[in-house]
Amino acid sequence: MNVEPTYSNKVRRLPWAIAHQSLNAVSAQLTFAGPLFLLVLATTGLSKAHIGLLLALFPLTSLVALVIAPAVARFGYKRSYLVFYTARIGVLSSFLLTPFAISTYGQTATTVLITIVVAVFCVLRAVTETGYNPWFQEFVPNSTRTRFNVLSNIVINITSAAGLLLAALMVGNATELSVYGVPLSVGLCAGVAAVLCASMIPGGAPQQKVRLAARLGGILETLQSSQFRTYLIGLGLITLGAAPLTFVPLLLKERAGLPDGVVIGLGALTLVGSLLSNNLWNWAANRWGNKPITILSLAAVAAMPVIWLVIPANTSWSIVIAIAVAVLAGLANSGWGVGSVGLLFNTVVPAETQADFVTTNYAWTAIFSGLGLLIAGGVLEVFKLPTRVTDTIVVDGYAWLFILSFVACMSSIYFFRKVSDYKAIRLRDLVAMLFKGNPIRAAGSLIQYRLARAESERILVTESMGSARSVLNIDELLDAIVDPSFNVRHEAITAMARMQPDQRLTNALVEVLHGNQPDLSMSAVWALGRIGDKQAIAPLRELLESKHSFLQAGAARALATLGDADVIPLLLDKFDAEQDDGLRIAYASALGTLRSRDGLNRLLPFLYQARGNDARMELALSLARITGNANQFVLLARQVRAQSGTAFSQAVIDLSRSKQLQKGPALHELMDRCATAFVREEMNPAARLLAQVLTGSPVEGSNTAHKLILQECARRLNEFGAARPEYILLALHTLYSVQNT
Repeated sequence: MNVEPTYSNKVRRLPWAIAHQSLNAVSAQLTFAGPLFLLVLATTGLSKAHIGLLLALFPLTSLVALVIAPAVARFGYKRSYLVFYTARIGVLSSFLLTPFAISTYGQTATTVLITIVVAVFCVLRAVTETGYNPWFQEFVPNSTRTRFNVLSNIVINITSAAGLLLAALMVGNATELSVYGVPLSVGLCAGVAAVLCASMIPGGAPQQKVRLAARLGGILETLQSSQFRTYLIGLGLITLGAAPLTFVPLLLKERAGLPDGVVIGLGALTLVGSLLSNNLWNWAANRWGNKPITILSLAAVAAMPVIWLVIPANTSWSIVIAIAVAVLAGLANSGWGVGSVGLLFNTVVPAETQADFVTTNYAWTAIFSGLGLLIAGGVLEVFKLPTRVTDTIVVDGYAWLFILSFVACMSSIYFFRKVSDYKAIRLRDLVAMLFKGNPIRAAGSLIQYRLARAESERILVTESMGSARSVLNIDELLDAIVDPSFNVRHEAITAMARMQPDQRLTNALVEVLHGNQPDLSMSAVWALGRIGDKQAIAPLRELLESKHSFLQAGAARALATLGDADVIPLLLDKFDAEQDDGLRIAYASALGTLRSRDGLNRLLPFLYQARGNDARMELALSLARITGNANQFVLLARQVRAQSGTAFSQAVIDLSRSKQLQKGPALHELMDRCATAFVREEMNPAARLLAQVLTGSPVEGSNTAHKLILQECARRLNEFGAARPEYILLALHTLYSVQNT
C-alpha cells in the first residue's frame, strides 16, 4: 500500500524541487531547448528542412503521453521520471561525438546518427514529462502552490538566462563544431545534478488504477463548444505563425552576421524580458481581463517576424538593435502566455470538464507546433537561394518565411477577438487608457502606491495619481478613498476630481456623500461637480434636503456645474424660502450658472441688500452669466483690481466705438466725459456719468434681461456712485453683451 507523503515532508523538500527545476532549466537551455542546439544542428551541415523535421519531433512525440499515461502511473511517476531522465541524458551525450562521427564516417552517416539520437531523446523526454506533471501536482501542496509557482518561475528564468550567458561566453565566435562541446557538457552535468535533486523529492509512488489520458469521447465533446473551437482555430494560427521564430538564431547568424556567442546571449535577454514583464502582464490580466491582454500581446508577437527581418546586417548597430528586439520578444511572449492561458481556463474551459479540454488543447498545440516547424524548415530549404522580385528587391527564404509568419499571427487575432470574455474590458478602451492623461506618470504612481507606507508618502502618491489624470490609476484611487487616514481619503477625493467621468469613481464619491463625515462629504460634492458625471445629479438633489447648510450649498453649486436645468424651479423655491444669506448666495450662484432668467427679479434685489464685497461680486457674476458669456466680466474685474480708473476708462472707450451705442453726438460726448473722469480717478462723478449713459443709450435688439440689469445699474450708480463697483462692472459687462448679441 502506497502512503502519501505528509504535508510537512512535502514542504521540507520543496527547496529540492526548486533546485531541480533550476538545474533542469539550465540543462535544457544548453542542450536541446535553446539557441545553442539550433546552432549545433546547423554547424553539422544539416539542411534547413532536416532541422525543421528534427525540431518538429519535440512537440509531435509529446503526443505519446496521451496513451502511455497508465503505464507510467503503474511504473511510478517518480521512478519513470528518474529512469527516463537519466536515459535521455545518456542518449544526448552522444552529441559530443558528432565531430568524431563527421571526420570518421562522413556527413550522411552523421545525419542518420543525429536523427536517431534526437528521435530517441524526444520519446524519452515525452515519457519523463508524462511522469513529472502528475508528480508535480502531488509533491507541491495546494496551499503553497501559487507561491511556489511564482518563485519557481523567477528562479527558472534567472538560471536559464545565466546558463545562456555562460554558454555565450564559452562559444564566442565559433567556427568549429568542437567549440560547442563545452557548453553541451555543462548542460549534461546540470541534467545529472537535476536528477539527483529530483530523487530527494517525495511522492510519485506507483498507481494501480489510472484511466487512459486521452479519451476520444471527451475530446469530441470539447469540440462541440463553439467558444473552444474558435479558441483552437486562433491557437492553431498563432502556433503556426510563431513556429518560424525558432529559426531566429540562424537568421541572426546568417543574415545579420552576428557571432554565435551573441546569438546565444540574445536568447538570455529574451528570458530576461519575459521575467521582467511577467508580473506586469499578470497584474494587467487580473485588472482588465485576459482577452485584451491576449490580443494586445498577439499584436506584439505578430510584429516580431517583421522586426527581426529589418535588423541591419553587419553594422555597428546590429547588436544594439538585436538586444532591444530580444527583450521585446520576451515581453511579447510573456504577455501571450499569461493572456492565453488565463483566457483558456477562466473563460473558455468549463471547470467541470477541464481535464478533457486541457487534453484537447495539449494535443492541438503539439500538432500545429510540429506542423509549423516542418513548414518553416521546408520554406527555408526551398527558398535557400535569394529570389529577385524587382531590379532592386531581393528576397531570401527568411523573408518569405517570416512574412507568412506575420500573416498567420495577425489572422489569429481575428479569432481571438470572437472569444467572449465578459469580465474583460474592450481592447479599444484599454488602448485608450494609454492615451489619456499621463500614462508614464500613472505607471510610476502604481508602483509607488504599492510601496508607500507612511501617511505622507501615501498622500504624495495619491496627489500624483490625480495629476496623471489616467484611467490606469482608478483602482488605486478607489483603494485610497477607503484608507484609514482622513488626510489620504481627502487627497483621494481631490485626485478623483481631476479625472474624467467614470462610473466607479462616481459610485465611490456618492458613498462618501452619504457618509457620516460632513467635511469629506463636502469635498465629494465638489468633486462630483467637477468630474461632470450626470449620474451624480440624483444623489446631489437628495443632498439639497441635508441638515447641513454647507452641504445644501455645495449640492446646489455642483448641480449647476453639471448643467441640471430641471432643478431650477426647486432652487427658486428654496431661494425664496431661505433666511440664511450664505445659502441664498449659493442658490443665486447656481441660478446664474444655469442662466435662469426667472431668477433675475430675485437676484437684483438680493444684490442690492447683500453685504460684503465677496458676496456682492459673486452675485454680480451670477447676473453676468445670465446675460451672456461672463469671461469679459472676470477679465475686467481682474484689470480693475490692478488699476480701477484706467481699466474702467478703457472699457468705456471701447464701448463708445460700438455702432449700436453711437446714437448721436450727445451720447458720444457723454461717454467721452465718463472715460475722462475714470482715467482721472474721479470715480463718483464717473459712475454717475455712466448712469446717464445707461439711461440715455437706446439699446436696440437687446432682450428683457439686458434692459432690467441696465436699469437697475443706472439706479444704483446714481445712489451709490463708485462705492459699489460691482454695479459698474455689471453695467459695462451687460453693454458688452448687447454689443456682441
